[in-house]
Amino acid sequence: MKLSKIILCFSATILSTAGMACAVPPAATPTPAAIPTSAPIVATSTRTSVTIPTLVSPIAPPSPTLVRTVTPAPTLTPAEPGMIGCQDVNARITRLMNDRRVTWTDFIAIQVVSGNVGIWTTVNKPTMQNWHVQYSGDNKKTWAVIGKPSTDSVTDLQRYAWATTAIPDGDYWLRLRIVDRAGNFEDPCEIHVIVKNVSGEQGLTVGCDDPQVQITDPKPNQIVTGTVIVRGSANRANFAYEKLEFSSDRNTWAPIGAQSIRPSINEILGSWQTRAIPNGEYWLRVSAVDKAGNFSACEIRATVKN
Repeated sequence: MKLSKIILCFSATILSTAGMACAVPPAATPTPAAIPTSAPIVATSTRTSVTIPTLVSPIAPPSPTLVRTVTPAPTLTPAEPGMIGCQDVNARITRLMNDRRVTWTDFIAIQVVSGNVGIWTTVNKPTMQNWHVQYSGDNKKTWAVIGKPSTDSVTDLQRYAWATTAIPDGDYWLRLRIVDRAGNFEDPCEIHVIVKNVSGEQGLTVGCDDPQVQITDPKPNQIVTGTVIVRGSANRANFAYEKLEFSSDRNTWAPIGAQSIRPSINEILGSWQTRAIPNGEYWLRVSAVDKAGNFSACEIRATVKN
């Protein structure tokens, strides 16, 4: 390298003397030494693990345990039946109706009856000899016969009447009994009823709850003699007629005078001739009947003493 430079310079000197310039190439610019580039500093963060506290939900206090108390259902006392037997449609009591036309037909429940109670029955048995109706007031220990035994067949017909005002109020049983041709009793039809006559003085009046149908004289349980003037009222809507009667047993009634087609209001109803009958207890009854056959009645008890 140095030699080349000397030769070049020598040649340049010669040329310069001859009038020719010797072009000396510029010295090469030294290439600066590469400055070592330092690796970029990467900031390294040290990850610190932070323990996040576990959030614990507050524990609610335990709900109180409900103890279900099971109350046992009360033991129901079986209702006393209002009817025993009576399944045979050809041997049964079909209905009851008193003298005020109050009717009872549903005997599943115990019925409350009052007054002079008519007893409707159906009896149609080919083997029948006779039949009758009885009542008992001492839990069926003893029975009393109502009327006389019948021998004919009936269908929903009244054959007997029961004067409940002649007996104390309370529980009673009605019984239909059929006797066959061999003399045996067939299974009876029994009806449980409660007798309750509370109108007026107990046992002395029946009905008399209609203010338009009243006996005002004589008074209940009065002792009467001779010719008794009966006063009171007998009237109702759609009036047809009135009648005044008397009876010793409340089963059979006898008229006092003729029926009247004019209603009575606080006046004389009739004259009762007591000397024509034996002394004793009797019932007086006034009835007001409408054009449909419905009626209201008032009965009082009186004692004849001549």
